[in-house]
Amino acid sequence: MLMRMFKNKYTLFLLIFTFFITTACVNDNEDEDLREYFAGTWKCKEINTGFAYNVVIKIDSTTLNYINIYNFHQFGNNEIVRAIVNDLAVDIPSQLTCNNSINVRGSGLMQNNKTTINFDYIVNDGNTIDTINAVYTKIY
Repeated sequence: MLMRMFKNKYTLFLLIFTFFITTACVNDNEDEDLREYFAGTWKCKEINTGFAYNVVIKIDSTTLNYINIYNFHQFGNNEIVRAIVNDLAVDIPSQLTCNNSINVRGSGLMQNNKTTINFDYIVNDGNTIDTINAVYTKIY
């Protein structure tokens, strides 16, 4: 009888220990909105054009995973380019901006420091296709 009780306690201890081990591995940031890292004012430096200007990124409150980039490629503060955030990666799906006259598309990756984004994108105005490499540095 004593041996049987010891086995049951040992089994119970293993079950409780296993429970604590598996729950300790759960990601506590599961509900974290990673778009918050992107929100703010950024200094954009286009490497191949030499242009430098500010952009503002805001969380799109109407669409999950989307952000809105204002003044993208110096189009102006009223022009919006939409992008999709997936972890620290950004996808700029093909879209028309500037009164449907310019097509843009591309992608970016936020660095682990959360203050730098490296972008590669294409800007097509119908006459010229520009391939841009840009670095965004967070101002605030």
